Amino acid sequence: ATDVAFAATLDAAAKLVELAETLGKDRVKEFKQFQKAARRASGLPDDSPENAALSKDENEDERSGLSEDSPENAALSENAALSKDENEDERSGLSGDSPENADVLPDPNGPVFGATVQGQEIIAVVPNSPAALAGLEIGDKILSFNGARVFDANDYDEAVDSSPLEANLLVLKNATARQENVVVVLNRRLDLDGPVFGATVQGQEIVAVVPNSPATVAGLRVGDKILTFNGEMISSAQEFSDAVDRSAPEALLRVCNVRGEERETVVKLNRK
Repeated sequence: ATDVAFAATLDAAAKLVELAETLGKDRVKEFKQFQKAARRASGLPDDSPENAALSKDENEDERSGLSEDSPENAALSENAALSKDENEDERSGLSGDSPENADVLPDPNGPVFGATVQGQEIIAVVPNSPAALAGLEIGDKILSFNGARVFDANDYDEAVDSSPLEANLLVLKNATARQENVVVVLNRRLDLDGPVFGATVQGQEIVAVVPNSPATVAGLRVGDKILTFNGEMISSAQEFSDAVDRSAPEALLRVCNVRGEERETVVKLNRK
């Protein structure tokens, strides 16, 4: 009589499992646990017809080779849903200190820009450089640099040398074949113990620039001509010196390079 009662219990558990399958996967697991407990409590031999029938699903799961945390089962679980973003980050190959996941500064002893070009195409990128941190990759093409067209390595070099701290590039991305605007923060460090401006002029022309000075950070180069300083015309070294002395912490200059191209640039003076 006892065996018959336990068999009835097991039969009821099997029916509950069938019912649970119509309610959803989460309920199936709960009822299967109840079924397993009932089988153990029955005291019936493992090879009895009742237990053999009830363990069919378990055996099929084992033969499938799928664990509870397999992609198929994890996709149905709450934990798999909660960890979806983490798994996608792992698949992306991004480390915790990647530019996308953290604020990363360039190597202070590294290059100003950190890319090598042939024509317009980038053929090398220095790791942890401004170019790398801005997402530039081998195969990308630099179409323009601060509004100036780039056709070859000379154009690129001159654009980097004359660029302010933030450079605005138009880039043809190799991966997407689409044009994108990219901002690159150049690796220029201001010497806080250095000069207020950091350039020497003869007439309008810059004849010397102090490394790591405001003039260098702003992209001023030997050979550039300072046409105006905060709206005032510059025609001599004295006028330039007076303009620097009167200037607010940020000075607006109109500059002409050696090719006769004019531009406006902001110089942040080194004043404490």
